[in-house]
Amino acid sequence: SLAGADQGFSGSAILTVTNATLSSLNISPSSLNLANGTSDKLTATAIFSDGSSVDVSEQTTWISGDAGVASVDDSGLVTANSVGSTTVTADYGTLSKDVAITTTNATLETLTVSPATATLANGLTKQFNATATFSDNTTQDVTSSVSWSSSDTNVADIDVAGLATASTKGTTTITASLSSQTSTAALTVSNATLVSLTIEPDSITMAKGDRASINVIAKYSDGRSEDVTAQATLISDNSSVAGVNVDNTVQAAGVGSANITASLNAKQSDPIPVTVTAATVDSITIEPTVLSLLVDTSEQLKATANYSDGTTRDVTSDASWTTANSDFVSVNADGLVTANLVTTSDVDITASYLGKFETLGVEVIQDTVASVAITPPTLDLAKGDTGDLTATANFDITGNRDVTSSTTWTTDDPSIATVTSNGTVQSIGEGVVTITGTYVYEGNTVFDTAEVTVGPKRADLLHINALRTADLDLLGLIQLNVGAGDSLFTIQSEVTYSDGTSRILAPNEPQYMTDNAQLINIDATGEVTLADANVLETANVTASFESLVSDNQINVACLARVDLLGIITLGLACDIDDTQANPNYVAP
Repeated sequence: SLAGADQGFSGSAILTVTNATLSSLNISPSSLNLANGTSDKLTATAIFSDGSSVDVSEQTTWISGDAGVASVDDSGLVTANSVGSTTVTADYGTLSKDVAITTTNATLETLTVSPATATLANGLTKQFNATATFSDNTTQDVTSSVSWSSSDTNVADIDVAGLATASTKGTTTITASLSSQTSTAALTVSNATLVSLTIEPDSITMAKGDRASINVIAKYSDGRSEDVTAQATLISDNSSVAGVNVDNTVQAAGVGSANITASLNAKQSDPIPVTVTAATVDSITIEPTVLSLLVDTSEQLKATANYSDGTTRDVTSDASWTTANSDFVSVNADGLVTANLVTTSDVDITASYLGKFETLGVEVIQDTVASVAITPPTLDLAKGDTGDLTATANFDITGNRDVTSSTTWTTDDPSIATVTSNGTVQSIGEGVVTITGTYVYEGNTVFDTAEVTVGPKRADLLHINALRTADLDLLGLIQLNVGAGDSLFTIQSEVTYSDGTSRILAPNEPQYMTDNAQLINIDATGEVTLADANVLETANVTASFESLVSDNQINVACLARVDLLGIITLGLACDIDDTQANPNYVAP
């Protein structure tokens, strides 16, 4: 039992010593590809005879075969120094393991910081991570390689590992820099105060020797809630029954009852009861019991502990997960299995817990592509139009999959139509063209074609303008002294085509309409005249051409008479507005 104190609270942790012996050493990842100038970390895991495992990265001796290509520090952090290949050797106890290191001349293209935004209460910390995307389309965690900075260190500072510490209320920009690339994240520090701490779950029943994970949730005065398990201090009132491990898991040490309390920033949670029974772990079960994965897919495993009293408990997050060969099948600390390479035989994944372990053989298979279909198989476009083609690949195992963005698109006559990398066809000139989509998967090539027919350009938009003809004009808008038979304006019609060109139509090409023939007349050439000088009304004028109606209308409002000394009527005052939208217009 290890004892300690924090902020006036005392607690203890359990240290368990077994007689298990070292059986193997696992290095993750089993090989490493690095862009020159970047770093990544190797992790060493010691696997013991009872199936348990321990991270021994800090206790392992790391040696590079060629530090000029890649160097390695005492914690397993590998740094690429020049393009080439070398081997890093990990020595722990009597065991040794080699890791192949390849360094490339791939150049950094983008840098991304996550999370992109974060809010912290004063005094708390937040881990930021940086991911680089390189010219060879690979991605790499470069959190340890970038330079971290804060635009306002009074608000929050950030260390070399990307851990930001909030100091005072405000906003700061967190920046990660690597080579010529930068990426930023917004960090807001609030003056919210810690209101309460809650431990989840609210009670634990476990067998002697068990380890259980808990979460500490902080609630702040601004209404936010946050998981602060890593920052909280856990305290047991009876460490001989239930203690706290260094990773803030609860360790069952002896039969009986105990209470666990969390503290942070002088706040303390209500205790949760922990009951430890005399039951022992009889066996471990892994689900599923059979697993076959496609390359580059993952599946979550579940580990269940079976106890001597007939009870069971989900120990997925508490078990130690190891793989017999991480080159082919890898597994993380939470039991998530990822298929990396096709296997010729099953790779064993082992879950160990309290001296009991179970293995699951994982098969990794490769799907094969049988064919690809381009839809639609035929496409009719007007000159200037665009249309989208879709590529659907049929796989032997997984069936159909949209592979449009992964397909290589080509045209046999770019003067008729071109095609983008996403299958969008742009018509250029009239004619018939064949578009080919070629898809390559794991060395197998399949293709299909679509026939595109490009016809004449299509009229897409009709717009009309009022060319005013009256002699007297007030501010260019209101025509004065208009009498019956007088010309108000002439309609000018402009059509825009699918290829982006436009032209002014001849006066007799469009058809003209009005909703008030009592007020105005329109002749075949588009001249609009006043029909009756005694009518105080409004009228709307529209036009049509081929299948189009004008997108706007011309409004004629003759609502006032022009008098001389209040005795003689000289005519009407008509307001002409050609900027109104046509309510009957429907876009093609």
